[in-house]
Amino acid sequence: MTLTNILPENICKNICDYNVFCKYCTLLLDDERKFDKHKNDKNTSKIELQIRFFTVNNCPPFELRDNKKVNVSKMNAIVDNSQDDDLMYKKVMKSYFNGMYRYFKRDILPVIGNQKMLKEATCHYKEERFPYYNSLYRDDLLVKMIIYEYVLELIGNDIYYMELEDLHNYLDEILPKWKRIITRINP
Repeated sequence: MTLTNILPENICKNICDYNVFCKYCTLLLDDERKFDKHKNDKNTSKIELQIRFFTVNNCPPFELRDNKKVNVSKMNAIVDNSQDDDLMYKKVMKSYFNGMYRYFKRDILPVIGNQKMLKEATCHYKEERFPYYNSLYRDDLLVKMIIYEYVLELIGNDIYYMELEDLHNYLDEILPKWKRIITRINP
């Protein structure tokens, strides 16, 4: 940090590149390289860059390499702590995530910061319904709510640096608006 006040920026960058003994410098450089890969995409929106930044720099709500039971229990805790007061809908989200964990882990969560890839990963959920205690819940809305809660947990205390309206618009472009449609199953 002292050298940045004395030397030009490009020389400091070269020094940082060659300084392999400083653990802090190597971690910063690794994070910078990870983020640069994402940043080079054309037509990337501000919210996509923000989600990618938080994915690289913040600890994820749960590690994808952990086993299913641990990750499902962590996601259940995230859903329980959400602002939504509808207890039944929280139960449906937890049950849905438990059943669809493999698809979330493989298809949705790795591409959460790329709108085009997320649209492709979630396009087949639009016509599906999830049965839960004599009711059918729309899969696309459940996926959207789970993604929303996951991203909020990923952002954590940095939520003040983001506009939630941008996040809502980002998710609205991928999946339909926030209407909860429940269909009763006739026994």
